[in-house]
Amino acid sequence: MGTNSRLIPQYDIIKDPGLYTQTQFKSLYNSQLYAGQSAADAYAYATASIFDANNGGLGYPIYTVPTGENLIKEDFSINPNAKLGYSDGTYYYTPDDWYSAAIKSSFRQEYNASVSGKSPRLQYYAGVGYLGDTGLIPNSEFKRYSARVNADYQAKKWLRIGTNLAYAYTNTRLAADQDSETGYTSAGNVFYISNNIGPVYPLYVRNADGSIKINPATGNPVYDSGNNTNYSRGNFAGNAVRDVYYNKGNSDRDVLTSKVYAQITPIEHLVLTANIAANLVNQRKNVLYSSFASSTNEDGTATVFY
Repeated sequence: MGTNSRLIPQYDIIKDPGLYTQTQFKSLYNSQLYAGQSAADAYAYATASIFDANNGGLGYPIYTVPTGENLIKEDFSINPNAKLGYSDGTYYYTPDDWYSAAIKSSFRQEYNASVSGKSPRLQYYAGVGYLGDTGLIPNSEFKRYSARVNADYQAKKWLRIGTNLAYAYTNTRLAADQDSETGYTSAGNVFYISNNIGPVYPLYVRNADGSIKINPATGNPVYDSGNNTNYSRGNFAGNAVRDVYYNKGNSDRDVLTSKVYAQITPIEHLVLTANIAANLVNQRKNVLYSSFASSTNEDGTATVFY
């Protein structure tokens, strides 16, 4: 038994929303300054554009600033009077930690049992195993049940027979769009998004009082998809963390391998061997895209593969 966790440490990235906002502000400022604008005009442009998603800004105002004051001062520092969190009267905007919400350490367990023996004429081995591995992201899990039998029997001085049988059943649960088929750098991949989204964006839609909005149809939180409040991200829409909870995939696989052999020794030093082998693979897969996630169909989409 054990746990799964991230092996390679995360790169040194900007996690502070204030520093991220300052950095974006400087980018907007420099885009004008190096284009020939004066420092005053570049500052005015960055101030007006910092939350304008259509003009290179962040899209979400996440600070409450006193009337008549700017969020970023002329020395590029955050206004000390600014408070993190902003309400437009309908929604409340404050950043969330997407990585912590999506990726967590998980539990892994593996058990094996076997028996073996031999006599002058018989050798045998039999074993069974179980592996249970909970994934790092929601709705992900791998289970494997396996069995194996080997036997060799010296039936006659001139005849030896044997068999090797192995069977494994695996069940894989993985939220849809989290594999290489859809691309590891797509907006729907939770590993990519949780590691790369800026630390200024809300994960959830919040009511004006700051409480997380609840969908009455599901009882679950309403996730911010970048276009379902009064502001938008501008750089991409969707919410990969939401999708791993709603979009589900399940795959079952049976694998049977078998081999039977016979060895005949009609005369000394002459051995004739006959082998018969058979392999069987059976796989079933189903994917459910929920209408509460990224499905374009209002009723969701279900797909089954064999």
